Amino acid sequence: MALLAMALAGLGRVTEADAVYCEMQARAHREYVQPTLLAFAAAAAAKEDEAIRNAREAFEIHDPNSQTFFSRYSSMSGPLYRYPRFREIVAQMGRSDWLRDY
Repeated sequence: MALLAMALAGLGRVTEADAVYCEMQARAHREYVQPTLLAFAAAAAAKEDEAIRNAREAFEIHDPNSQTFFSRYSSMSGPLYRYPRFREIVAQMGRSDWLRDY
């Protein structure tokens, strides 16, 4: 679903990306949804504060996907790197090497 939200945002359909993110949030109340994926969907929906909150949670709980998908080498992470607060989280992860180009 996070990939769907990102694809919709890439097509300029942010309202629809937001609808996907809202569905993911609803599911997160009933079942486990990784905060890394919620961060991507929130960024796609242009919800910076929520994207940062989810990214921080992913870092704090050591979500295994965060080490892979938060990498600057991941094509999915581009929207998150636009946020200075996300780059702070990456630095706290000990991955300041991912910040060279930003």
